[in-house]
Amino acid sequence: MPIRYVCSRCGHVLMDSEAPTCRRFGIPSVSEVISVNEGRCPRCGKPLRIPDPSEVVVEVHHGE
Repeated sequence: MPIRYVCSRCGHVLMDSEAPTCRRFGIPSVSEVISVNEGRCPRCGKPLRIPDPSEVVVEVHHGE
């Protein structure tokens, strides 16, 4: 199952576990994703932060 980190404001995919770099080096932590993006969404500029567990969304897609 792919893991995606997305901006909560604009929906921009910040990291996708199916990307070649993730397959080679492993899935980064939320802190690493924030650091790589210099603390802001590259699309809308919203400050990124570690979400509260209640804000995490898990979606299951069957048949993709």
